Amino acid sequence: MKRTWDRIHVWLRANAPAIFASLRPGASDEQIRAAEAQIGVSLPDDVRACYRIHDGQEDAEDGFPIGFLHGHPWCSLERMVREWRRLDEQYRRQRHDPDYDPRYVPLTVNLGVLFVLDLVPRPGSHGARVRLAVTNAGFHLSVSGDNFSSWLERFADDLDGGRYGVDPESDYLFVQED
Repeated sequence: MKRTWDRIHVWLRANAPAIFASLRPGASDEQIRAAEAQIGVSLPDDVRACYRIHDGQEDAEDGFPIGFLHGHPWCSLERMVREWRRLDEQYRRQRHDPDYDPRYVPLTVNLGVLFVLDLVPRPGSHGARVRLAVTNAGFHLSVSGDNFSSWLERFADDLDGGRYGVDPESDYLFVQED
């Protein structure tokens, strides 16, 4: 995890200093356990290791962090719990949406599109996957998903490969056109 973050840090310092500055200090084991207890899950070791390096991003003036991970604002543990509660209330308690499961844990949030950590055990699965969820009209998940370490490593590869640029007005990352 540290090697991946070292690569991300180098790119951010050179290309996106506002995003680099928005990264929060690492969370303590106690903070991680408290978030897990509030959500009712155990986060995978690689996710815990990541949050020990950075506890997501600081909120910007508009109340949300700058778009970062795969172009999406990265949830601090506190925001993760808030967003999880919002989703759980909206989809499980109010709508009873059959596609929603409370073991989908928000990693990023961006106007009804978020990356979630899918902690639902599945036959033949090798641990948690990161999946894209669209929540604008019901709860819909993408079918793809890497484990968290692979997802973060792919992001670092995309940064190094020039796939992302930084919008000078908003400081958000965006995918470069091919």
